[in-house]
This record gives sequence, C-alpha cells and structure tokens, in this order.
Amino acid sequence: MPQASDRGRQDPASAYLERSRLSRRGALHYSTEDHRSLPGTQWKVQNLDMIRGVKFVSIPVADQNRALTFYTEKLGFRIVTDQPFDDKQRWIELGIPGSETGIVLFQFGDKLKPGGQMNFTFWTDNVVETTQELKKRGVHFTMEPTTFEWGSAAAFEDVDGNTFLLSSK
Repeated sequence: MPQASDRGRQDPASAYLERSRLSRRGALHYSTEDHRSLPGTQWKVQNLDMIRGVKFVSIPVADQNRALTFYTEKLGFRIVTDQPFDDKQRWIELGIPGSETGIVLFQFGDKLKPGGQMNFTFWTDNVVETTQELKKRGVHFTMEPTTFEWGSAAAFEDVDGNTFLLSSK
C-alpha cells in the first residue's frame, strides 16, 4: 500500500512508460530520456558514460576528389576535416547539416571495395521533396519514393555505385 512519503513518486517502469507516451506525442526526444532508471540496467561504469552515439561512418570510395565533389555539391555535406592520412590518401570527414554523425570518405584497398549496399540509412523530413531536389542536382535514384506502413523511403547511388536508403524518420 502506498504511503504518504511515496506521494508523487513513480516506480521506474511506470515512469519509463509515461516518458514513452510523451515522446510519441513529440514532448520528449529520445536523447533526453534517462534510461539508467530502468530496472536491471547499468549505464555507467566507474562513473563513465557508456556508448553515446555514432561519431562517424566510413564510405568506401575509389577517388576521394570525385567523391568529395559529389557529397559536398550534390548532397550538401560540409567538410569538417581534409588532411593527409598517409602517402596514398587523405582523411576526409564530412558533416551533415543538423547531425552529429560524420561521414568519412576512405579508400580501404582490397578490404572493402566501393559499389555495394551501404549498411546505414540517411533520413529526411520529406523523402519525396528531398528526392526531387537531389535529382535536380544529378543524383541517380535506384528506387523511387515508396510508402510503407512504417514510413517512406527511396534509394540512391553515389559516384562509386554505393547505394544508400533515404528514409523518413
């Protein structure tokens, strides 16, 4: 039986469910939630935060200059770092406007060749309008915007034939 001293407190599971309901209504963003309050979770190790996000993802490219032109001029990414890496290539890190995750254009030699389906997805607020704008800039789409029960998506290729999904959030 609840006591007067418990008034205003929720058990962690109830508090989590309430935050989930609020986030679905747009009141909270997932990154503002304190998941450490969930029963059975430990998110700190010796007072250090655990994994907090994705810093960058690497895209295999054949020609860094050609890829840099595509990603900056066609997709609108900005250069964060462009400096020598070794005697064969540069470290090129790009920023996506409004995102903390960076994109690295890298040559992996025989380990990872360009031209395949990439294992990550870009998102946009409006797949149809973004697709139309990117087509005007010369981006080749391999799948037109399609609506699914979970949202909408399209697929496009970069200059090296790497294929990306463009999805609604």
